[in-house]
Amino acid sequence: MKHYIIFISLLFILLSFSCINNNKTENKNVSVTKTDSIYDNTEMNTAQVSEQIITELNKKINKAPKNANLYNERSKLFINKGQINNALKDIKKALEIDSTNALFYCTLSDIYFEMGKIQNCIGSLKKAISLNNSHRINIDVLLKLAKLELYQKEYFKALEYINGALNTDMLNPRAYFLKGFTYKEMGDTAKAISNLQTAVEQNPEYYDAYMQLGLLFSAKKDKLSEAYFKNALKIKPVSIEALYALGMFYQEDEPPQIDKAVETYSKIIETDPDNKKAHYNIGYLNLVFLKHYYEAINNFTNAIQNDSNYFQAYYNRGYCYELLKDYENAKTDYKKALKIKVNFPKAIQGLNRVDK
Repeated sequence: MKHYIIFISLLFILLSFSCINNNKTENKNVSVTKTDSIYDNTEMNTAQVSEQIITELNKKINKAPKNANLYNERSKLFINKGQINNALKDIKKALEIDSTNALFYCTLSDIYFEMGKIQNCIGSLKKAISLNNSHRINIDVLLKLAKLELYQKEYFKALEYINGALNTDMLNPRAYFLKGFTYKEMGDTAKAISNLQTAVEQNPEYYDAYMQLGLLFSAKKDKLSEAYFKNALKIKPVSIEALYALGMFYQEDEPPQIDKAVETYSKIIETDPDNKKAHYNIGYLNLVFLKHYYEAINNFTNAIQNDSNYFQAYYNRGYCYELLKDYENAKTDYKKALKIKVNFPKAIQGLNRVDK
């Protein structure tokens, strides 16, 4: 069974942080982040919170229509809500009032990214650097530029920006993480591991770096991957991706650690009962290694209940029925798999075996 690839999308690194916001608005309580809120009502959803903050900002803008920072704050909220046209309108207003504020160009870059205008995004970030002397802001901008180059697979350009950030702050864990990720994409595993290890040395709570290290060592069939995934779980104990990665390590270890794999996937189901992959993988282990065919049928059924187009689960459930000599149910499942995945070779072979 192929290793389920997780956590390698470039998008998560492109959107992981924005330029630092050190503007001082008239209202120090106004928050523009997705996680921090001035509201204590835990049952209030994110949309309600952002709407209330926008309403608050609207009142402040009405009282101080020349305060560019307020337009920038509201623009960021509109980005978070996916209202890109409103975000663009606000940041243009902010720049109309003050065209020398580097942070406004950072916000503009976020908008251009959402619009898919990567070159405009890069141009805005370069403008931010030209306007600002703050080392901290410049480091964030350089790393953001590196991410954009990485997104375009311009690896050497990405490394130039990362090294520029490290020239200012040689102990920056985010820079080492991004450098490690860049080398990973370039296929240089040794340098990727070295830089990611430096990242966790500088920040022992760096969940993303532990995950990347775990995946790299897992690909090498190196048992060190277990320790890295467990470190990630110490930071985020109920992380589905970390549990899944650890479960896959146990499943694909040589020899496979079946009991630990089942236990780990079961933890996923405790947190996320509808997780089709966890149900499927337990079924796979029951089918292939433990020969518990009835239990495997239940596992694959649970997976199918959470994804009616899960043709692999239909096939494997059909194979369980075939092994139990229940050929009618096996035939039904093989046909269902073929209906979802036309010309699925294994299902065709299964039908040929039972349809006699």
